[in-house]
Amino acid sequence: MLEFLKSDTFRRILAALVGLLLPVLNKKLGLDIPPEQVVSAMALMALYIAQSVANTMHARSVEAGAAASADVSTKAVAIAELTKPTP
Repeated sequence: MLEFLKSDTFRRILAALVGLLLPVLNKKLGLDIPPEQVVSAMALMALYIAQSVANTMHARSVEAGAAASADVSTKAVAIAELTKPTP
């Protein structure tokens, strides 16, 4: 459970909840935040989530590339791997 609380997924869920609940809380609690600022905060949360997903995908692709290049030691091995028939 502690690992989940430290994960990027949890931070994304929390950001989404804050972004979605902000207009409701603004209305219910009478915070008098102007609509432009509410929309800006929601957009900021959406950008944070998109940037976080992009960073995660980039890190995964770098790891996959490093693992793939570690498996290929020579050009002949690479050609043999690429020309293997698929099962």
